[in-house]
Amino acid sequence: MQTHHEEMTAERLREAPLLVSALERELSLPPIHDESKRIDRLMASFCDAPGSADKVIARFQQIRRALGEAVRHCDASTTSEYERVTAAAVALYLRCAFHLIDVTIGTRVIRVPTDERLICAIIGAALSGGRLEVDLDGGGPLPSPDGTPAIRVPERGDQWWFAFEVEVYRVVMDDDPDAPAIAERGVPFDDRQRAALHARLRSMTQVHRAAFTLVVHGFTDDARAEAFTKAHGVHIAVPSLEENAASAVILGMSVHDLLYELVEFFKEVRGRGRRGAPAGASSRSDGARRAPREPAPSSSAAPPTSPGPTHSFTVNVHAGRDAATTMAGGVAQTGQGHQAGSGDQSGTGNQQGTGNRLGDELHVGVDLAPILAAIEVVRQELGAISDPRAKVRLETKVEELEEALSSSPAPEPRRLKALFEGIKTTAETINAGGAIVKACSAAIGFLAKYVL
Repeated sequence: MQTHHEEMTAERLREAPLLVSALERELSLPPIHDESKRIDRLMASFCDAPGSADKVIARFQQIRRALGEAVRHCDASTTSEYERVTAAAVALYLRCAFHLIDVTIGTRVIRVPTDERLICAIIGAALSGGRLEVDLDGGGPLPSPDGTPAIRVPERGDQWWFAFEVEVYRVVMDDDPDAPAIAERGVPFDDRQRAALHARLRSMTQVHRAAFTLVVHGFTDDARAEAFTKAHGVHIAVPSLEENAASAVILGMSVHDLLYELVEFFKEVRGRGRRGAPAGASSRSDGARRAPREPAPSSSAAPPTSPGPTHSFTVNVHAGRDAATTMAGGVAQTGQGHQAGSGDQSGTGNQQGTGNRLGDELHVGVDLAPILAAIEVVRQELGAISDPRAKVRLETKVEELEEALSSSPAPEPRRLKALFEGIKTTAETINAGGAIVKACSAAIGFLAKYVL
């Protein structure tokens, strides 16, 4: 019986005949005309247990060679074919990585030999059978996996479990405008919040069939966590430096070997996206398309009315219908040529408030202040970090965010949100202090409103 990830992989292979043909040539498979049998044959070749790490690496290499061949034959006049090929290759590559995971360990709380979220996501997806998606624009050398948030258990004495639940709520319910305030208060859940969290996790795992793996730093009570994971149908990955952690979870390959096999693959995927993909190709592993960006304002356009930084980026919002709104200096310029700033009049005569999402209007005013304020806080707090290696690690993440903000074309809100999440996770890992985590949480909550 196929897992949900295998079903997704087979579906994507059916949508990517160029990759299917290239994979068949890699495996020297004889031609057959029945499409269903072609897909079944490939799935059997790549998804049946290969028996050793060497064979898994051989499968990795076959997928990479086939992807290169398929991309060279993609229609350069459209993005859709390239996106389908890439989405299928990513799904198949991740499925091959599942072979390295011991799926018989019999627990939902797993001690893992790394805090790398993608490897934690692979472990959780291999155990659950859920669909694993990635955002290729995620920060760092590896993409950001969906459904794999990272938290640190707060030190609250006897109240640590309540604090843990609140942290989970904050990262899972990131579209709840009250989530940051709930996390800051750190008080126990009420029944409404607990029901909302449970419903959201059920939606992810049971409706959308997605894998969900929570990466938790500083966790000690496995028994209580096991009850939590069973109640919600999720997995918890606890990064551990114990010598036996790797052998208990990852079979036949060191965690470093797996890490760099993934790095090499996604480096090629992203590189082809920059060099060979048609303009506007999706950065999602599922090939999901976004609203097109508006062209940059011409030199004759009216300058922003508010002072401050002139970082520009495109915010995709749903306001009656999908609309692309380009931010410049804190003033939103819609595709209709109107401006909407904090308290400004739009072309329709409606008042637009900063950061509002309006149900039936097309003009959305957004202020860049929360993003820039968060970066300023992080920069200030960096000076207080005494460990030079930890400081460099966090500073690298911050520089990546600043580079994205100043890049052209401008980054999507999803990209900025992922970068803030990377900074927050790193800050939690190195115990960099609550101010950075709080500032990043505020920026993440702000950007979540504009991620479709």
